[in-house]
Amino acid sequence: MKNSKKKKQQTNIIILVAIIFLFMVGKYTFASVILPISFFIFELISAITLLFLLYYTERTITALKLNETQLNNHIQSLSSTAEHLKGELEKKNSAAVNEFSIGNTIENIDELLKNIPTTKSDSEFYNSILSVLSEHLEIVIALFFTYNEQSQSFSVEGNYGIQKDDPIAPFVIGEGVHGEALKEKKVTVLDDLPEEYFVGYSGLGEAKPKHLYLLPVADEDNTIGIIEMASFKPLDVEDIWYRVNKKLIELITAR
Repeated sequence: MKNSKKKKQQTNIIILVAIIFLFMVGKYTFASVILPISFFIFELISAITLLFLLYYTERTITALKLNETQLNNHIQSLSSTAEHLKGELEKKNSAAVNEFSIGNTIENIDELLKNIPTTKSDSEFYNSILSVLSEHLEIVIALFFTYNEQSQSFSVEGNYGIQKDDPIAPFVIGEGVHGEALKEKKVTVLDDLPEEYFVGYSGLGEAKPKHLYLLPVADEDNTIGIIEMASFKPLDVEDIWYRVNKKLIELITAR
């Protein structure tokens, strides 16, 4: 494409030079006044020089436009790279802040758990654990299910934020969402709570929580139970639970 355009320009120049030359020859041959041949040679050279200057100017303008386009493309490329680097930096900063926040939360929870007297009754002990968790997580309701040897099932031993004494059915491993979460030993998050779920209380009044978290307190050697936590807004509890779970197992098995 470029070669074809260049050849066309060269052809046009040759034709123009030929036309100018023929015009000069004709003018010299048929002129009514005889002028020195040097005059016509000078005129021919001037015309060719002018033509060359016009051609050179056009080439220069074209080159400048091309350079301007390349410069704009380069600037856009640098701008895109800068935006990408800015995004990556923001991600790393956010991850660092989040990691610091998580570490700080776990440290604070661990420190508070150490202060819970092991001589308390079971219900008081588990209530205290839920109270500690509520200080660092925006919980409105929490239940602690532990294993009951007599019924051979998991039943509520501690609670937080519940204003009435409605009976809560026990479960066995593998039964319902609680039993399944405990069987899999993995955090389960539910965002579709049943209508009959407990009402939570806040400074704005009472309302049904929107998010439910089932947090197994278990490892390969111990299956202590499961904590059910409800909140009005999403919690980053999955990021901290692995380490908090280990602290709880150490605390409970040491009683």
